[in-house]
Amino acid sequence: MKAVILAAGFATRFYKEVPKTFVDFAFVNKAMLIVDGKPILEHIVNNMERSQTISDVAIVCNARSYEQIRNWSDNVYHNYKLELNIINNGVKNKENRLGSVGDLHLGVRILDKPKEVFVIGGDTLFEEEFADMLHHYNNLLRTIVVCRKSTREDIRGQYGCVEVNDYGGIFSFEEKPDEPKSNIAATCCYIFGKDAIDLLKAYVDDPKEKKDNAGSFLERIIKQTHVFAHITFGEWFDVGSEQKLEETRKAYEGKRDGK
Repeated sequence: MKAVILAAGFATRFYKEVPKTFVDFAFVNKAMLIVDGKPILEHIVNNMERSQTISDVAIVCNARSYEQIRNWSDNVYHNYKLELNIINNGVKNKENRLGSVGDLHLGVRILDKPKEVFVIGGDTLFEEEFADMLHHYNNLLRTIVVCRKSTREDIRGQYGCVEVNDYGGIFSFEEKPDEPKSNIAATCCYIFGKDAIDLLKAYVDDPKEKKDNAGSFLERIIKQTHVFAHITFGEWFDVGSEQKLEETRKAYEGKRDGK
C-alpha cells in the first residue's frame, strides 16, 4: 500500500486575524505544529510505519513549507522502513493553490499511479491504529472513508456529513452542511481503491469540478462506485484552528505513540 499526506494548505483559519503584512513571517505548516514533543506529521508517519503495510509515502506540501518539511524528513528518515517522498507542489500563495484534490492527484502521479492509496490530511490525528483501517479495507477491497459518530450540532457547518446504509455503504455526502442529515462525520482520511483512483484524473481534468476540498471528489465517486464508512471509535483530532490545537495538545499530554 502507498500513501499520500496532504500538507499543502495555508492555514487560513490560523492566520485570519494576523495582519496580511505579517503572514509570511508567521507562516507555519499545520503538519509541523508540535503535539506531545513532535510534529503532527511525525505522529502520522509513525502510525503508518506501525501498520507494516504502507511502503511509500508522498507528502505533498507547498513551496513555502517545502524546506521546513524537507529538513524534518532529512532528520528522521533513518527511523523508518517506509520511504518518504517530499513533494513541492510549487504553490507560493493560497490564491494559486491546487486544492486538496489537485494535491492528491499530484501525489498519486508521483507514486506511479498505485492501484490503491491511503490518504490523510496533514493536520489530522487518530487514536486508532491505521492497521485497523487497512484491515477493514482489505476485507472489502472497496474505497472507505474514515468516519466518526458525533452529534448533528457538532457537525453543523464544521465537518462533512455522510449517510450510511445497513451494510456500511455511504449513499450521500454533504460538505459542512447547515442541517446535517445524520450524526456521522467524515474525516479527512480515506483509502481509495482502483475504481476511485481511475476516476481521479478525469475529475481533475474537468474544469467544472471543484478542486479545493476532497469532499467534492467524494461526492462524485459515491455516485459512480461503491464507497463504505469505517467508523472510528477512538479519538479524532482535526487541528484546523488554534483552539483545536490546544485541545489536541492537552489530550496528548502523557501519551506516547510507540516510537
